[in-house]
Amino acid sequence: MALSDTQLRNINGKAYSGKPELVDRDGLSVRVTVLLQSFR
Repeated sequence: MALSDTQLRNINGKAYSGKPELVDRDGLSVRVTVLLQSFR
């Protein structure tokens, strides 16, 4: 599966429970991290 702009934009800013690293068939990889923010 190829990584697409649409796929990455859908992950951005939302809760994500999938694999921490996405790899496409050509060897391109993206690491997904969760940033926690606390508001007071």
